[in-house]
Amino acid sequence: MNVPLVVATWNSEELVKRAAPEMLVGPAKEQMSKLFLQLSKLGKLKKLDTPLGQVTTGYYPGTQFKGTWADCVANAEFEAGPARIKLVLKRDGEGWQIM
Repeated sequence: MNVPLVVATWNSEELVKRAAPEMLVGPAKEQMSKLFLQLSKLGKLKKLDTPLGQVTTGYYPGTQFKGTWADCVANAEFEAGPARIKLVLKRDGEGWQIM
């Protein structure tokens, strides 16, 4: 699973490695380092529950993306306390990319 690899050290490059191409253009990529700097205040990941959600095929709401995606939420525990991680994944061949 990609989530622990991304949030364990709050390294935006780990997200870039797993991101859908749509996520790596414009303001989203430019703001990623700033966002991760803020999120790093949560500290190290201590526990991550299994993500729960649903898989859907069609157009993703509010975008031009058509395909299969998953909306997931996982409860997590960080050094600074609890958090909920919302994740949207895009199906890419046999794998998934973070949107």
